[in-house]
Amino acid sequence: LHDVMELAAKFFEATLASAGGKPSPPRVAVETRSVDAIISTVMATHLLGWLPEPLIEWALSTGQIKTLPVPELAAPRRFYIYRRSRGQLPAAARKLLDHIPLRSGRSPD
Repeated sequence: LHDVMELAAKFFEATLASAGGKPSPPRVAVETRSVDAIISTVMATHLLGWLPEPLIEWALSTGQIKTLPVPELAAPRRFYIYRRSRGQLPAAARKLLDHIPLRSGRSPD
């Protein structure tokens, strides 16, 4: 988890640097791994938070916080599914694959 947090911070800093520092990058006031602490801090102060939308859906749906769209900070992500080359997938795994668009075009069985 520490590596993921470090990568996210580096991405954030690199993106701001590539914008030429205009407007000036925000000053980091609080740094934590706790999603609840970030949400609580954003709700109780005038500070900004940076989290994926799925983690803050409940706070967004109640109107307690709002998003501030910054297209430059949107990061494409790829997810991979690995399986053994032999044998069959359990029924639950096959059902999951039914809901995930696969790019390889290969059958999950």
